[in-house]
Amino acid sequence: LKISEDKKKYIVDAVNPLLEEMVAECIHRMPQDPVPFMLQWLEKKKVTEEDRLLSPEEKERLAADNTNLEAEISRVKAQMKDCAKLAVGDVPNVEEDEEEEDDEDD
Repeated sequence: LKISEDKKKYIVDAVNPLLEEMVAECIHRMPQDPVPFMLQWLEKKKVTEEDRLLSPEEKERLAADNTNLEAEISRVKAQMKDCAKLAVGDVPNVEEDEEEEDDEDD
C-alpha cells in the first residue's frame, strides 16, 4: 500500500493522536458496544474543542441564551399540560356553564 508523504504526515499529526486518545478511553471504560461510545466521545471532543475557541463574551452570551431557552421550554411544557387537561376534560366545560345559565333564565 503506497501512501504519499502528505498522507503519512496527516495520519501521524492529526489522526493518530485522536485515535489513540479515543481508543485508550474506550479500553479504559470497556463499553458493551464501543461504536456508540466512540461516536459520543467524538461528539464530546468536538464540542470541547469548539468551546475552547469561544471568547468569554461568546460563552456568556450562549449561557444567557441557554437560560432563556430553558425558561421557554418550561413555559411551553406548562402550556402543554394545560392543553392536555382540556383535552381530557379536567377543566369545566364552558358551554355547559352557559347552558346552565340559560336554564336559570327560563
